[in-house]
Amino acid sequence: MKKTTLIITLALFALSLVAVEFEWDGEFRARAAMYNDYWGDPGGHVDNRLQLGITSEITRGLNLRASVDMVGPGYDNVVWGETGGAIGDSYVLLQVKEAWIDYRIEQIKSNVRLGQQTWVDHRGLVLDDTFSGITLKTDLAPDVKATFGYGKYEEGFFTDRYDDMQGFLVNVEYEGSMTAGLDAYLTWNRFWYSYNDKPIAKNFSFLPYFVYDLEPITIDGVIIAQMVDTYPSSGVYSKVKSELKSNFGVALNAKTKMDQFTAGIDLVFMNDIFTYWMATKDFSRYYQNGLYIFGPGEHNDDLGMWAFGTDAESYLGATLSGKYQMTEKLTPFGAFGFINKGGMELNGGLEYQIIPELLNIAAFGAYGIVDKDLNNKNAYAFGTTLKVEF
Repeated sequence: MKKTTLIITLALFALSLVAVEFEWDGEFRARAAMYNDYWGDPGGHVDNRLQLGITSEITRGLNLRASVDMVGPGYDNVVWGETGGAIGDSYVLLQVKEAWIDYRIEQIKSNVRLGQQTWVDHRGLVLDDTFSGITLKTDLAPDVKATFGYGKYEEGFFTDRYDDMQGFLVNVEYEGSMTAGLDAYLTWNRFWYSYNDKPIAKNFSFLPYFVYDLEPITIDGVIIAQMVDTYPSSGVYSKVKSELKSNFGVALNAKTKMDQFTAGIDLVFMNDIFTYWMATKDFSRYYQNGLYIFGPGEHNDDLGMWAFGTDAESYLGATLSGKYQMTEKLTPFGAFGFINKGGMELNGGLEYQIIPELLNIAAFGAYGIVDKDLNNKNAYAFGTTLKVEF
């Protein structure tokens, strides 16, 4: 581990010496939370994470980026008292998040990026994370930008082509008097079903979106259309036909700002939540609806055990939220959300800018009434988060 850390450090240092330009960025985050689990048992933990990144212009038109996370084994953070966070324990991992080169091809006015890179669709409904692959970024028109990508999401045995997952990613966006765009994913996964059958499971997500500013209201909408191949339980010698499942829905968000007060409403509807789970289970969705128990919270995204949770076939969620900038540094916030056959949540807290735009702290609390058909234990979560961004 020490050798790996030394190699990465020396490589980044050497890169900074030869680079024409380079920029550092990073984040340190420490979180403490108390909560109950699925069975209603109380618990809690403290963790922290360090992210460091460097972007360098090697020469004109050629850029390189590398970023790493310092995390604990088996976690996305170093958990206090666990491996990596115990007394005298230095066993932490440097998790490479990004490692890519970006080359400008002037002949076609496009950029090609190769390696581990970030992809974030408009509202994080399918993917908001890094992946390994290649992307082409170009301008289709003066106000229209496009990114086309290919990703290798999962590699099994190198000599077996029946255990890989890969696909194409597309984003096209127009930005003028309004913003309108499209995120699309075509994914296929070859897998071993039986000795006589090794099918290709395909899934497709089509997400057109728009953002329209009607001063003082901003409306953000996404249409959701998905199709997924599903298979029954496998057999030793059996052959199988897939069943095509579909999901259609919409995600709407409206926000308004009046002086120091900001209010918003978030609505999500999907007619087949199981198909949505199937279409996104191998990805890394990160749709934030303002909730901490029924969604990934803004100041702690690890507590939402009921994110998109419902006992119904369809999903309907609604959240009302608000923030009030009481002073230059202090901002109270709160939200109330409802999910059909899922439950209700009320949360609130305070944000405080210790050093504006650099060091901030937030405290929050949330209580969820979970639908009895989903679980007979109500949920709660309280915590604080300290963050340094540079």
